[in-house]
Amino acid sequence: MALVTIADFELLELIAESSRAKLHRARHRGSGEIVALKQVADATAACREIRALNQLKHPQVVQIIDSGNEHGFAALALEWLDGLTLDQAAPLLYESWIVLAQQIHAALTAVHGQDLLHLDVKPGNVMHDSKAGWKLIDFGECHPAFEARLHAMTGSIHTMAPEQFSGGEVDARTDFYALGCTLFFAWTGRMAHDGELTPQVMTRHLHPPDLAADPDLARLPAPWRLWLIALMKRDPEQRPLSLPCVPVG
Repeated sequence: MALVTIADFELLELIAESSRAKLHRARHRGSGEIVALKQVADATAACREIRALNQLKHPQVVQIIDSGNEHGFAALALEWLDGLTLDQAAPLLYESWIVLAQQIHAALTAVHGQDLLHLDVKPGNVMHDSKAGWKLIDFGECHPAFEARLHAMTGSIHTMAPEQFSGGEVDARTDFYALGCTLFFAWTGRMAHDGELTPQVMTRHLHPPDLAADPDLARLPAPWRLWLIALMKRDPEQRPLSLPCVPVG
């Protein structure tokens, strides 16, 4: 596919729109390929996303097909995913939840393997595809690990790790905390740390409820339940970087 300009595509449907970006389902006029065409007004954020996705070639990370600039907007042609985002699909049944946990853990491991941090893992940035399963999307807040602390206050407050707003070290464990919050939502259909105002949510992160007593988590088998609770520990040193060791059979 040639370098992307908006004119290269027939815009079929507006999928999402915010002050920062528009996302369309679109068809390339030459090849007929269906893509997710993302128009981004913030050139810096667009460059971050383009650089990150060009580094990441992993089955559980959304793939970039091409990119370009036109009339002050960056245009990214991304692979089309035909399913729902997790915030639309939750809560999940157990078998689907396990697949989600394994696939997004693999995606984050790949991100960290490139010395990057996603910094915006949340239910709305996880999407299902009928062929590939769950994929991590939206890398507009992705930064190299060495400079992530300079951009700590990014992402969703509901999945933001305590160190992001308390001055602590921001590293791979920060993304895994957000994964824990996302998986909690995927299982229960609610956020573990909620509130009407941002300060209330921050307080919940810093002084979390006793998740071991949560009745919905009690329905998870012990290895997965303990792993999920550990991911959401306030102390990053207590968060596991690997999946639980689950006996076979």
